[in-house]
Amino acid sequence: MGVILHWMMSGTFQETIRRMVNERLVLKANEVDASSEFSHESYALFREYGLPGINIPEEDGGVGADAFTCAIVIEEIAKTRVQFGKAIIKFQESCLL
Repeated sequence: MGVILHWMMSGTFQETIRRMVNERLVLKANEVDASSEFSHESYALFREYGLPGINIPEEDGGVGADAFTCAIVIEEIAKTRVQFGKAIIKFQESCLL
């Protein structure tokens, strides 16, 4: 079982994402706002937590999370900066094409 699926089942998923955002992502928010550029460092953090491809079916190499779980991720990330939430949404959309 993948880390994300374990978190979803244990009820700590949203708290884990919130903690990641508050402890690690928020540190980059002002820098991203100032540069208006895509943050590869932030994306690496998303990858560390298994977030890119979260909505992709497991048989296609993703996590297979449902829409509610994806919404939790986007909500928690967007609370810090809308740009981060938009980045996740754009990536998820590109995976569906």
